[in-house]
Amino acid sequence: MSAAQSKIALVLAGGGLTGSVYEIGALRAIDDLLVDRTVNDLDIYVGTSAGALVASCLANGLSPEVMLQAFDGSHPEIRALKRGHIFRPNSREFLRRTVDLPRVLMGAWSHYLRHINDMTMFDLVWSLTEAIPSGMYDILALERYLRQVLKAQGVCNGFRDLERELYIIATDLDTGDRVVFGQE
Repeated sequence: MSAAQSKIALVLAGGGLTGSVYEIGALRAIDDLLVDRTVNDLDIYVGTSAGALVASCLANGLSPEVMLQAFDGSHPEIRALKRGHIFRPNSREFLRRTVDLPRVLMGAWSHYLRHINDMTMFDLVWSLTEAIPSGMYDILALERYLRQVLKAQGVCNGFRDLERELYIIATDLDTGDRVVFGQE
């Protein structure tokens, strides 16, 4: 493949809030070193977890400087990212799982009685996993925040509308399989 046909990809990992700030700072430093391009001029962006948020902003043309301003609240059009956007308790699911607990316990007990001779302690514990919430925090507040940031900057919130390729890597919590979200 010739240099004219080659593409440049940026792959960003997770790391929570600290990882995001580190990545944005590193990208800002890389921007300072690049000649005749910025980190927003790359062809492909790939991210997982916190890196997915940074990658989506980059693919939409938000510079590392704008992202840093969003973090510290100094951007004139973007509200500051607050703790509640990230660490909002998953209250609805906790409540729903609590309400479902008697049904789950009865199901586990019934399963135990039907399989009393061949059921292990692991099987019993596994039958109770339905009572455990999928996570401590509700990600919807962060999703709404990102949607508002993209809207305030006049950019899209969909893969098909992007000028650059964006791929978000996730894990299917039911199967443990890798899932790739992107243009296709």
